[in-house]
Amino acid sequence: MQLRGTYQPRTWAFPQLPWGTLMRPRVVAAEGPGKALLCSGWYGVARKIHYTCDIAFALVWGASCGFDDVLPFFYAIFFTVMILHRLARDEARLEEKYGEAFLAYKAM
Repeated sequence: MQLRGTYQPRTWAFPQLPWGTLMRPRVVAAEGPGKALLCSGWYGVARKIHYTCDIAFALVWGASCGFDDVLPFFYAIFFTVMILHRLARDEARLEEKYGEAFLAYKAM
């Protein structure tokens, strides 16, 4: 809605939090029809911040079982390998789709 310029704040919705709407200008590395690489907000901090959180959750779950055996950490190890492979695939696909703009995005 905000990208199309048709955003209208909901006055009747609960909860209407003051930080729920991004009002600062967004920084974009590439823009076009259906193509926008955001470099501001959470994407200015990390490209895949939810992957980092998922790996941290898996490590905490394993650590909650103790450190006597490696078995509780099997999920964290498997998940980390899977996420790293997925990250490589995602970046290859984004570089193919956006080309030079994605390399500029990574540099930012």
